[in-house]
Amino acid sequence: MELAISNPCFELWLLLHFRDPCGPASACREIVSHLSKCLTGYDKTKLDFACFADRVPAAIERARKIDLAVNPSTDVWRLVQRVLGEC
Repeated sequence: MELAISNPCFELWLLLHFRDPCGPASACREIVSHLSKCLTGYDKTKLDFACFADRVPAAIERARKIDLAVNPSTDVWRLVQRVLGEC
């Protein structure tokens, strides 16, 4: 069993579909603020995969470049690659 971790929150993974993070984030609300600027009407309870599907490869590439020892960071991309059969 392996974990897919995002620090400070899962929304970092979503933000990476649109752009690189802006540096350390002390709370999830900072990441959500950046994500809301990229994805108008963002609502964590009503995600539409269609808004992200074409951007998955870019998100994987951005996430791979981030050191997991820093904030923000995520390794959700590893799980996504496995699901897509691209390991």
